Amino acid sequence: DIEMLFEDSRKGPAVNSESKVVEIKGPQKKAVFSSDDSRAIQISYNKLPRADNVKEALISYNQKQMSDEQVQILIGCWPKEFNVPDLLNEQLADGEKWEKGEEYFLALADPKIIIEKLKMWHFKSGWAYEQNVITEQLEGMKKAFNEIMHNKIFLDILGMALTIGNVLNGGNAQRGQADGFDLPTLGKFSQFKDVNGKPLIKVIIERLVVKDPEITSKWK
Repeated sequence: DIEMLFEDSRKGPAVNSESKVVEIKGPQKKAVFSSDDSRAIQISYNKLPRADNVKEALISYNQKQMSDEQVQILIGCWPKEFNVPDLLNEQLADGEKWEKGEEYFLALADPKIIIEKLKMWHFKSGWAYEQNVITEQLEGMKKAFNEIMHNKIFLDILGMALTIGNVLNGGNAQRGQADGFDLPTLGKFSQFKDVNGKPLIKVIIERLVVKDPEITSKWK
């Protein structure tokens, strides 16, 4: 009796073969950015500063609200194929909502100069480093030019190279005798070799050392 009593419950509820599944659709999402722009935003989204913090931080250059790294990331994923301020002209249809990237940048669509201010922030934050790099490069160039103008050993190397060149060109009316050569020619000193396969620069140094054995200690 017990088995018969619960037999129907084991079979489960009766299923109506004519019943229909009701599909519940969510809101349609609207996207206007290109696939490349959307992909860049998606990759960086979790590292972006809050949109409402961006404007406040730009007003006072507040690095507590927005870090230099976040500024760089935001500039990097800023849409390149769509003018962000034009988002304000887009309309959502009934039942539509913005894609995540478009919704984020909609908050940054006004004022139009936000991207320019971000670039200025990035330039300002990196200027001290760039200035040091440029200064070091200029100092290096000054030292190099000073060596070119005043280092006797360097001038002796150039003089001997010129002499060798003129000897090799001797009697050649087409080439003639040279009074000097362009600096890019220095790069060929290690490429041009004598009959024994010895580079020109090595030949010159060896001859200078024979002439003055202490020349290596003078080179600073």
